[in-house]
Amino acid sequence: MLSLPGKLLESQFCRVLDEHLQTHNLYSNNQWGFRKGRSTETLLISMTERWRAALDDNKTVGAIFIDFRKAFDTISHELLPLKLQAVGVMGDSYNWILDYLKDRSQFTTVNDSSSSTKPINYGVPQGSLLGPRLYSIYVNDLPDAVTEGGVEMYADDTTAYCIGDNFDTVTQRLNLIFKQIYMWSQRNRLSIHNGKSEAMLLSTKPLIGPLQELRYEENRIDFVNSTCCLGIEIDNKLSWSPHIDKLCKSYRKKLGALRRMPRLPPKVLEEIYFKTVVSGVSYCIPVWGGCTAPLFNRLEEIHTKAARLIHDLPRDRDNTHVLQKANWLPLSYMYKKAILKYVHQAFYQAGPAQITELFAVKAIKYDSRRSKQLVLDRPKKEIGRLSLRHRGTMIWNSIPSSVKEEGAHELLTNLGTFHGIVDAIQTVVGALRVVSNRLDAWLEKLLGVTIRTGLLQKTALLGTARILRKLLDS
Repeated sequence: MLSLPGKLLESQFCRVLDEHLQTHNLYSNNQWGFRKGRSTETLLISMTERWRAALDDNKTVGAIFIDFRKAFDTISHELLPLKLQAVGVMGDSYNWILDYLKDRSQFTTVNDSSSSTKPINYGVPQGSLLGPRLYSIYVNDLPDAVTEGGVEMYADDTTAYCIGDNFDTVTQRLNLIFKQIYMWSQRNRLSIHNGKSEAMLLSTKPLIGPLQELRYEENRIDFVNSTCCLGIEIDNKLSWSPHIDKLCKSYRKKLGALRRMPRLPPKVLEEIYFKTVVSGVSYCIPVWGGCTAPLFNRLEEIHTKAARLIHDLPRDRDNTHVLQKANWLPLSYMYKKAILKYVHQAFYQAGPAQITELFAVKAIKYDSRRSKQLVLDRPKKEIGRLSLRHRGTMIWNSIPSSVKEEGAHELLTNLGTFHGIVDAIQTVVGALRVVSNRLDAWLEKLLGVTIRTGLLQKTALLGTARILRKLLDS
């Protein structure tokens, strides 16, 4: 247990340390923890969007989810001073950290009997504010040791990955990555937990033939079809089906707890629901919200059941009417709102570089209504069309330029509210679909009955109408 005065002192020191590392850009660009503007969500977006782009391009992705055995407890007090010096921690701050870790001891008490004390020569205090930061500094050079792929880290959560044309190429590179990480961990006196570390091959193509083992010396990591990374269940198709299954199970369980509070007023139940249930369900929604509509609708059904329960609405009313009566937004709006926030940051270069580079601003030589447009990519597969990059660009390009000039907060709240904007977009899209259908019918009738000349030109018009409809449906 750490004392309260000690934690207060830690918080002040961590503020100074964070400012030093951030100002001088001393953290590895692959470390996402304890950095302003970065989070588990931004890490997962950056990583999974790259994977989506690779799968859309018919490539294969290989990933290793590394678990270091007792990571915080095995930091070497001999190597840590060298790591601190490497990021410019010197003088009184350096001496204070070493003194903070020095002369610590531990003992065990069982049934009022205590063991003798033993000195602690490894690790950082559990539950401390400084401990995770010291660990991040300790592993700061890990990405430099991997030359065959990329490494992304959030404190002690480490994911290494590579992209290749086929399964054989990817597994060979994964073995090299595993060897490089293993050798780094040996030099830095950390131990990879082979039983908890997992590997995955992501591809839209079926696996044919035996799979090469992921092994270095006597250390072996098993391949899995899905795994939990930073609280999100990632599967080898990026379908998010296992994560939705997990969310639905948790969602229903929490909704059951609300049913056991029938005497509370609806306003109180509503506040409990949105602050405890929805906040948990919507964790990292920009990452997994790019699932298919049937999967997302499973969550919308439970969301609607919650509205019926809290506001005592009849079951025979359709979902849209129930949400309108409760004055609730569907979960899909939360997803679109979260997407728009990241696109806004990317457009104005206010977010992490790894997310900003997902979007490209359209070059316009003159000022016009399209001067703040993004380049819309052309995905080859459904997995590309469901990406944050593609969906975010479509939403952004549909919003008036005057709205885009506002700050992110004003964009999402004050300007007519986001759901009003999306409703307007959906209305326009619906109207365009009707126009497209009528244009198809009119051109077919025109070509088949009335006019026999200019057939090629009118066929081109008919094809354009059909292409328009396909784009609207995508």
